[in-house]
Amino acid sequence: MQITLGADDLLRGRGVRLGSLSGLVDRIDIAVRPAQVRRLQLSEPEALLFVAQLAQALAGDQVGQVGLSLAMPSPGDDLEGTDEPAAAAAVDQLVERRTEAGVCALRATGWSDLHPRLRERAPFDRDDWQRRCGLVRLDGAEKPALEPWSRLVRADVEAPPPNPWPPHLDVEAYYANLPDSVLDLAAAWHREQEDRPAILARSEA
Repeated sequence: MQITLGADDLLRGRGVRLGSLSGLVDRIDIAVRPAQVRRLQLSEPEALLFVAQLAQALAGDQVGQVGLSLAMPSPGDDLEGTDEPAAAAAVDQLVERRTEAGVCALRATGWSDLHPRLRERAPFDRDDWQRRCGLVRLDGAEKPALEPWSRLVRADVEAPPPNPWPPHLDVEAYYANLPDSVLDLAAAWHREQEDRPAILARSEA
């Protein structure tokens, strides 16, 4: 059995505690919007990897698998995320690095964009960007992010073991000290990444 939680369950004080669910489900997916991770002051691919590893740490010793569910809106009047080439580049890096972070799966929140008439219906009346989170446009034209998603689907990759970061986390102290605690952890995670040998892009390998 699997359950999908929002990134705010990790990044805000009021939310579902992953440790209370990890022993009851086989997999926890974290639904992430670009605006939710901007506050971490990391690049988008780094922020998503950090969120996944933090989720594993918050889930505790009984953690099963952790996946990411991503929304990548197209540019528009109610823009929430990066532009389409940048979103594609972020997915490309996630595809290449998901195993090192113990991410078992990447899931797009939508296959196709939705019709403009939904602007008059909740939640699109307030957040119109949610109509544009598909991997293809309404007319069926492919967006740049579809290519790395397709490559991931075709690959025969086993689910990696969890790689929680930090390995030991006082969960109660973490939630009690938000938002400072998550910003401190994100900065420490970034410093650790900088100390590691660089990973060549596929085109450079």
